[in-house]
Amino acid sequence: HRDLHLSLRRQRQMCIRDSIDIQLALTNQAWVAFSHETWLARYQGKGFRGQNYNLNINLPPAWRFTGRIRCLYADQIDWSDPDLYFGKVKKFRTNFTLRATNSLAFDAYFDVARKYFSKTRTDKIGWLRITYTPTRHFFLRSFIQADAQTRVLQTNFLLAYQYEPLSWIYLAYNNSLDTSDKWGSPDQWCSTNHIAIVKVTKLLSR
Repeated sequence: HRDLHLSLRRQRQMCIRDSIDIQLALTNQAWVAFSHETWLARYQGKGFRGQNYNLNINLPPAWRFTGRIRCLYADQIDWSDPDLYFGKVKKFRTNFTLRATNSLAFDAYFDVARKYFSKTRTDKIGWLRITYTPTRHFFLRSFIQADAQTRVLQTNFLLAYQYEPLSWIYLAYNNSLDTSDKWGSPDQWCSTNHIAIVKVTKLLSR
């Protein structure tokens, strides 16, 4: 298996013909960047030519609302398919953090990709994390993630308490809901997993 992938990489050749990079700095950590690439690829005697456009927007962590936005419009090759489908890929990705108060923060991530190959497919994934830290010895975190391609929804809760210096008690709970129809039976179209974990750490000596 490893030798097969090595031989495929040897047969595949790709180079960048020309590229353009433009970056506008608003502050030390806030910037907008644009790039363009034209590339050539050759595989098993076939030639491919494509272009990539990339846009990035970054907000500094010093602000109460921070984040990054990435947009990609590119020509790509589906190397995993033996017919080597050539198509376009559109991606939009964003992640941001909102600090509502000194003890409450929201983190979110969203990624959507649309691929135009032999079969047009749209992949979506996103998550939301909420962290509450009322004191330096206690914090509560909730995490929710959804994947539209695998149709899996995950929910996590974590509670941590520092009862002594460098000694913690952790309570964690995970719920995974699979709504895909991969199980093959109409009576098994949904699967749910529940996991609960208790962990105690203690510093014996310093």
